[in-house]
Amino acid sequence: MTGITRHSLLGRSTHWLHVLFMALLLATGWGIYSGGYFFSDYATNLSIHMITGFGLIMVCLVFGIYFWIMEPKHIKALIVTPSDIRDFITIALNFIGLTKKYPAYHVWDSEKKEYVSKYHPAIKFLHWGDYCFYVLVAITGLGLYYGPGTTLGFLADYWGPTLMRTVHLAGFFYFVFTLMAHIYLALIPVNRNLLVSMVTGEDTGKDIVIK
Repeated sequence: MTGITRHSLLGRSTHWLHVLFMALLLATGWGIYSGGYFFSDYATNLSIHMITGFGLIMVCLVFGIYFWIMEPKHIKALIVTPSDIRDFITIALNFIGLTKKYPAYHVWDSEKKEYVSKYHPAIKFLHWGDYCFYVLVAITGLGLYYGPGTTLGFLADYWGPTLMRTVHLAGFFYFVFTLMAHIYLALIPVNRNLLVSMVTGEDTGKDIVIK
């Protein structure tokens, strides 16, 4: 079975734009922290880091609002449900060899022509966890950059620079970890066609459950 549209062009474009922005943020952020600059010098890395950060914020706001209004099924598919929690526990037990069960999370309703279940539970957790850390990293980064007494750097009026740096660095390590997990989930054989669909937009149907 082929021809099922899994990701719209806008959805795919947003995803790969996120990949580009996150790669730049992680590379320049580590350079700013460690002194091992990926681009030239401190000033260049800081400029790229700030511009990319604002770009990511705009992408999250603009496209997030668009998806809420124009593609609500996309947002609905990412909402974590109690069954997702149960499935995640089962998948974790399967991963460590304590069960052979592996719940179907990739289900297509052939009558309604829509997905009943579209995303791996771990992807749902990562999605919302990412947005929480986007907020933390953004407000701590702005606080460090603009400082106290400014509108964008408002957090600096309440938190000291050491605390803001600690939280900002924690966000860095969070995104490094989740990026590794995301890459792992995308590259394992059972999910390989899902990675392809993020390029082509079409679901191959090789592992899809037809309801």
